[in-house]
Amino acid sequence: MAGPTTSFWQSRFDSNQTNWDRGEPGPRLQHWLDTGELQPCRIAVPGCGNGWEVAELASRGFDVIGLDYTAAAVERARAHLQLVPVPAGQTLAAHVVEADVLVWEPASPLDAVYEQTCLCALHPDHWTAYAHQLWRWLKPGGQLRALFMQRPRENA
Repeated sequence: MAGPTTSFWQSRFDSNQTNWDRGEPGPRLQHWLDTGELQPCRIAVPGCGNGWEVAELASRGFDVIGLDYTAAAVERARAHLQLVPVPAGQTLAAHVVEADVLVWEPASPLDAVYEQTCLCALHPDHWTAYAHQLWRWLKPGGQLRALFMQRPRENA
């Protein structure tokens, strides 16, 4: 498989070289939630990393599946979920799975997918397969919510 390996991403998390992580959920996701554009549903967050979005969605009543390629990211996201305040008698509907998004399949179709960083972590050779995979995850009428960020790179 072309592109970064599991060990590449594991080393990035192990050495805290996660400069894409803003330390909180993305502002566009916050906007969609605050305005009601995105309502509680069954949703996946591929490439969830530290789990900021997973925790935010779960705290707002979503049934969330966070996916990541490396054990370190999964451990961090699970730890982050443990910090979410939960009202007495309630539980968070969230879990984080260590999986390759190019082969993982949900147990049943999803209402939505929130894509923020996974696409850019994949080698371009896999972009089309990833797009088809997301389409297969969604039930008819499901939503793909995506945030694509661009920033200049030095010497690029």
